[in-house]
Amino acid sequence: MVVFLFLKTIIFFLSFFFSSVRNSTSSILTPEEAGKIGNSAPVWVPDRRVTMCQNCAVEFSVLVRRHHCRACGKVVCAPCSGNRAPLRYRDFESARVCDECFEFLEKGKTFF
Repeated sequence: MVVFLFLKTIIFFLSFFFSSVRNSTSSILTPEEAGKIGNSAPVWVPDRRVTMCQNCAVEFSVLVRRHHCRACGKVVCAPCSGNRAPLRYRDFESARVCDECFEFLEKGKTFF
């Protein structure tokens, strides 16, 4: 049982590492992707599929809660989602967004 849990933990960290490498190499948004942020409702990542913040990798717990970015759908912690921005698909009502989407929406940056 201990070996199984150890292997499961190793697999989890390896998958997290490779997904973060893949995300960091594709950090520049294409014009098509940039046009979608805030214009249409994102597909939310299910809570049960995420154990760490998708921006800073802090582990979620009873004290560190999960929040969904209303612009991109990522699951992030409170410090990584402390901003609100008006979103077109919500009739420009301000909603919680992650720091990366906030920068893009407010400052016009085209990268994450």
